Amino acid sequence: SSDGNERVITADPTELLPAKDKRFEDQSRQQLCVRVKNLEWCKQQALSLEQDVNVLWDKELERRGIVASSAEPQDVAETEEHEQEENGPLGPLLINAQMALDHGMTTLVEYMGTKLVFFDLRDDFVARLYYPTPGSFRLSQLLVQDGGLDTILTEVSGELLAHEGFGDLLWSVLEKVLVNILSAMEWCLIGEHMGEIQRFSVANESSVITEDLVALKGYFVQKDEEGNANGLDEEIVAHKTARLELIANTLLSEETDRLMEIYFERSTPEQSDKEVVTKQNIAGVLARRPDKAAREFIKAHKKRMKGQLS
Repeated sequence: SSDGNERVITADPTELLPAKDKRFEDQSRQQLCVRVKNLEWCKQQALSLEQDVNVLWDKELERRGIVASSAEPQDVAETEEHEQEENGPLGPLLINAQMALDHGMTTLVEYMGTKLVFFDLRDDFVARLYYPTPGSFRLSQLLVQDGGLDTILTEVSGELLAHEGFGDLLWSVLEKVLVNILSAMEWCLIGEHMGEIQRFSVANESSVITEDLVALKGYFVQKDEEGNANGLDEEIVAHKTARLELIANTLLSEETDRLMEIYFERSTPEQSDKEVVTKQNIAGVLARRPDKAAREFIKAHKKRMKGQLS
């Protein structure tokens, strides 16, 4: 059915998603966990090897010192000019290898977090979330125990914690999943429309986003009855969610007329990596407003905003 604003509403938005790429379907979460653990193990072994070589070198320097003390004076003079080069510390022998391994591990962790949200769980986070309005399908509905997200994170946790020494990897993956969930939320609320999946909202629904962010923080921090965090660090989670909280409080909560006023203020930047009150973000909000003023605004400024809304 249509809401009269050229927005087509379907009962099941997952029907509007393109077919999944088989190459990504063939990548199991277990395989990705094994690969990232292998990289971490190699990184640990490279560091251990470097430490062992440095210990052996220190022993060699000690041996050389003993030999030098018993050498003839003329022999000592001949070696003095090379002493610093030959007898100095080895330094970080495998720094390039460690940097390459660390880069590979970081890239794979980012890939896992992105794939989990935008591919494995795309039905929820790309299609259903906030469709057709924030109140219709809330984020909090995806944070329930034994839900799709919870089941996958439990699986990943089991794989990464199956052996000792990989606990930090789990926190890294969880942090990337959090970041990508926030990206999906922002995309649904003010970003480009996802193909035929188009959403709309009104100012009084900003409270839904605020409440969902509270639920999201609780889900990833996992405080116990005594207030101790058993999940991600509370400050890290608060820092990650701050941008969307600001968007909810300064943009999504404003009425259409006020947003248009802010849009035309000379101090409002076109776009910014640091600011949330930008023409681009305001355009994203207004593109989802069903009221006549917003529709007329979008139509009148279509050419100017083409790059922001397409």
